[in-house]
Amino acid sequence: MACYSIDFVHEVLRDRDYQGKFSKHLLKQMYNLDCDQLSRLMRSLDELELAKPLRHKKPRAFKGALAGYMHYHYRRNDWLAANFSASLGGDVGDPLDLTLDLAAESLFTGGADLDRIAANFKKRMNGAATGDWIIYIVQPHGNYYLALSEHVDSGSQDETDLGALLSDISTSKPVVI
Repeated sequence: MACYSIDFVHEVLRDRDYQGKFSKHLLKQMYNLDCDQLSRLMRSLDELELAKPLRHKKPRAFKGALAGYMHYHYRRNDWLAANFSASLGGDVGDPLDLTLDLAAESLFTGGADLDRIAANFKKRMNGAATGDWIIYIVQPHGNYYLALSEHVDSGSQDETDLGALLSDISTSKPVVI
């Protein structure tokens, strides 16, 4: 059994107490994660279920258009690249190779201040680091996990679209494996 398979994801979830708390949408997202991403996600879900988040980012309620939903950060494979890009003033969605190319170009043209880059990255890693979201709602019987999402900007069309998706998903019943 290999990653990227329904059977593999079901096997990973089978012995967890919370295996029946996932939306169909989230399960479909999980089927497309590679082994490392699935492992990172499962560690974060375990932390949430134990109510002992280990990361500096605690579970939080959304505000604005996503009010009523909770989120918890988890780290994708490119988590470090996203934060390095942001520390350089780039977009968190930039791939590592593009970020490194821009950093190298800046170094070679003499426009880079290595101390500033290092200070920005250190500051980001000590409190402003970002990751993707596990989005869920709290119900009387526990958390109901709805979706994974990259960060969206408050007030953006992406936020509106995510809110509509979550509204549709949250009315469906959790899938029991």
